[in-house]
Amino acid sequence: MRNKLSSEHRKIIFAAFLMMVMIVGMVFIFAIYFYWFSHIGNNQGLLSGLHNYENIRLLFTTSVYFSFVTYFTLGYGDLVPYGFWMKSFVFLECIMSILNTGLMFIYVYNFLFNNFTEPNDKTHPHKQSNNM
Repeated sequence: MRNKLSSEHRKIIFAAFLMMVMIVGMVFIFAIYFYWFSHIGNNQGLLSGLHNYENIRLLFTTSVYFSFVTYFTLGYGDLVPYGFWMKSFVFLECIMSILNTGLMFIYVYNFLFNNFTEPNDKTHPHKQSNNM
C-alpha cells in the first residue's frame, strides 16, 4: 500500500512539474513572438499605458513580462497591444491558457477521484459477483 501511494505521489509531482514546464514554455514561445512582432514593422507592437499610449520598443524581458501577464489573464493595462497579428497572438495565448487550465483541473479531478475513493462493489466493473 505504501509503495502504491508513493508511486501515485510521484505521478502527481511529475504531472505538476510537467504542467509548470508547459506553462513556462508557452510563456516563452509567445514572448518570442511578441518580441519578433514588435520589431518587424511599425504597425505591430505594444503601447505604453503608463506614458500616454506611446509606442514602445520591446526588450525581451518586457515581452516575457507581457506574455506572463497575458497567459494568466491579469491584464494590468500598462502594456496594450496594437496591430492585427499582435492582438491575434494575445487572443491565442489567452485561449490556450484557459484550455491548459481546464486540462489541469480534469487531470487533478481524475487523479483524486480515481485513486482516493473506495469502489462500490455493485458498480465497480472489476468486482463482479460470480452467481452463475
